[in-house]
Amino acid sequence: MEIQLAYIEKKQTLLNDTDFCKWLRSHSISNEEKVSFIPAMTFFVLGFKDILRHLEYKVPSSEIEMMINEHCKEDSFHWKWFLKDLERLGFNLYSWGNSTTDLFSSIWSDNDIPMREMIYDTIIKINTHNNPKISLIIIEVLEAAFGVFIKNMTYSLSQMPNYKTLEYFGELHLEHEESHSMGHWGDGCQQDEIVHRIELTSHEEKIANTIIDELFTNFEKLFQTWMDSKENYVRMNTSNYQEVSQRI
Repeated sequence: MEIQLAYIEKKQTLLNDTDFCKWLRSHSISNEEKVSFIPAMTFFVLGFKDILRHLEYKVPSSEIEMMINEHCKEDSFHWKWFLKDLERLGFNLYSWGNSTTDLFSSIWSDNDIPMREMIYDTIIKINTHNNPKISLIIIEVLEAAFGVFIKNMTYSLSQMPNYKTLEYFGELHLEHEESHSMGHWGDGCQQDEIVHRIELTSHEEKIANTIIDELFTNFEKLFQTWMDSKENYVRMNTSNYQEVSQRI
């Protein structure tokens, strides 16, 4: 799998060069503006919970399957961090509009199709191949792509006054990723030697390379969708947000 991990690393570098990541790193854009797209992540973060559910083996029968299950367990509750951080960053129901209709119309809009297809396509890949080594490749791509995102996002968020209170977008998530039993991509490459030593057949290599290409393409579309959504949501200031919260 070492060849595939090197290929993922190469694709990770290219993903880091997308317009969205450059926008997050830009010094000419305020940190306040850089968090404006975050509600657009909602379907992806909650859908990721279902990706983990499809990855998990009910009765693991190999070391790889047990590794996958442990990874799923480690990430299974991160969506709760995200929802709490939405509020901490000043987003609530009224950020989408004036009603639940506005909320769901936005999340299932045509503009957000790339985000929904990202989730659906990943689940299809998991169930179609039903191969723990291919599932492991999918996990590595997801982790590598998320590593690109969170590294660029932290660049902005770490300078905000309430950064220490954040969980999904804060140090808690970063530390959790770095403590993964299956290794992490925090330094731009997979750290776990066990993962590197897993061998793929020539047929599995072809499948893996295709999946790597397709998933990174999906992430490029996903990132662009987030960037295009940056003016779609209302972010409450502290006093207004507290008043709205009391009315809910």
